[in-house]
Amino acid sequence: MAETRTIELVGESPLGWADAIRQVIDQAKSDRLDIATIGLEEMDVRTTDNHLDLYRIRTKAAVYDQK
Repeated sequence: MAETRTIELVGESPLGWADAIRQVIDQAKSDRLDIATIGLEEMDVRTTDNHLDLYRIRTKAAVYDQK
């Protein structure tokens, strides 16, 4: 059975939640992480002058240890 460790990944996008999730996946790919699962921990938005300008998600990802 493969061992996993848990890490936090954050995605941000001015386009929406789906794009923020894509940012997390792209970040994991660029870091060459072997992801087992990704769980959504928190969603929030940033506003400027009463306009929504940034979607942000925080995730916990279980990644396989590469020994």
